[in-house]
Amino acid sequence: MKKKVLAELSNLTWLDILREIRSITSKKPDIELALAQVFEQDFLNRLPGKVYAFFSLIRQILGTIKSIRKVRTEKISLPQKGGIFVLNMPRANDFGIIFLIVKECDNRGIPSVLIVTKHCFMSRKEKLLSLKHSKVVIREDIRYMPYSFRKMISTYIIAIKSYRQLVSTVSDKKVRHFITNHNLHFLDTFTRQKKGVDTFESYVDSTCLGFSLSLGTRYIGLFGKRNNIKTYVIQHGHNTEGGISYWNGYTPANNSEIIVFGDIYKKMVDKVYTMDKVIALGNPYYDDKYFSPRQLKSKLHITFFFTIHPYLGKKAILNGFDFVNQYLDFVLKFYEMNKNKTILRIKLHPNSTPEYVLNYNSLFGNEIKIICNKDSFAVFEDTDISVSWSSTIGLESVLAGVLYIQLLLVDRWNFYKYNFAIQMENYNDFAAFIDEIRTHPNKYTELVKNQREKLPQYLSNIGNSAKSIVDYIIKDVKND
Repeated sequence: MKKKVLAELSNLTWLDILREIRSITSKKPDIELALAQVFEQDFLNRLPGKVYAFFSLIRQILGTIKSIRKVRTEKISLPQKGGIFVLNMPRANDFGIIFLIVKECDNRGIPSVLIVTKHCFMSRKEKLLSLKHSKVVIREDIRYMPYSFRKMISTYIIAIKSYRQLVSTVSDKKVRHFITNHNLHFLDTFTRQKKGVDTFESYVDSTCLGFSLSLGTRYIGLFGKRNNIKTYVIQHGHNTEGGISYWNGYTPANNSEIIVFGDIYKKMVDKVYTMDKVIALGNPYYDDKYFSPRQLKSKLHITFFFTIHPYLGKKAILNGFDFVNQYLDFVLKFYEMNKNKTILRIKLHPNSTPEYVLNYNSLFGNEIKIICNKDSFAVFEDTDISVSWSSTIGLESVLAGVLYIQLLLVDRWNFYKYNFAIQMENYNDFAAFIDEIRTHPNKYTELVKNQREKLPQYLSNIGNSAKSIVDYIIKDVKND
């Protein structure tokens, strides 16, 4: 019986839950956002056990008692016609998307508040301090603002009432079982989110604000809903219909509008979140990344882009290392057969660690270089052909003037297939194609040109997206 229930829950999507709870969450976004986070963390196998969740609730009380003695930091003023931006990660893509929008606002004299993590601030300090009309706030300074013990108890009571209301509303057995099975996780997440927004509201002098924009930060989404602030969530990675159904930063409670890279992504989000408003305005990080096609070297430089996450998602691509092993074996075979003709490298995703690859075979890290913590566009400077199974690498490769191959070795993963990619499904076809490029270099330029012709379907306003986004947001502020 237990196995049957677990099998049913493994097929549960966020949209299944959302349909069941919309009758109450349309008026109570805090419930939707708390449950959304629990679902996402559970899906990615990041959710701790119930014992941990229980002690997490206790730690929140102890943290509240400790914070009472802290000196209240001076309030910050929010710009009524400007906005709040949130930056959690210093890595090039995430930082570039948000910062270049902030920079465009700053250049126009539009005031804003930029909330960053301490790690992000230290990593990008020079750029952040170059802003003239934007106040940079370190998120950790907000988190430790005083929060009264009475208010904490009140938050717990509201969380329990919200949980009971949620359970009483749901009729679907699978959804009900998911909620009741994660009751402590819901309470812990709900109280953390509410405390976060309450603390933030006490940190600002007014909740009058033009807009907020983030990559999907939930406390900012909840802050926007509670205070009737236009809240934008912007795409920051390659979306698929399956991916955005569990990564639920686009859930209705978290935004007023969603900004995506291009029309193809807009159609994806429209299909999954039919209740959201979606606009295709481009990716600011790519605004200055359009380069001429490369001149091929005597030895072709081929870079394989890999994603090996430290967690294994229930339905995510990497729920079995046999998948990764198949690609690593492919690279090893190609290297052995072509080491005198090509230079091979592996570039790991910023979230990935190199240990697994290094331990897989001694050639990795020695004869086949492993690249970590380096911007992909810097990697493209020494790459003739890029290879991946998915992700935004396809878009970035074509922008950089580098030929892109989408390597689809495993049918069962049902990858999204870029319509501009050269798609390969086996070693023989791949090896033959590389030989053809090596002996007919003129074909390389032609293929890159063909790939670029289809790029505007995925990326709107190439080279001008930061301006387009700010124009759109400011127009909305003026209309309000």
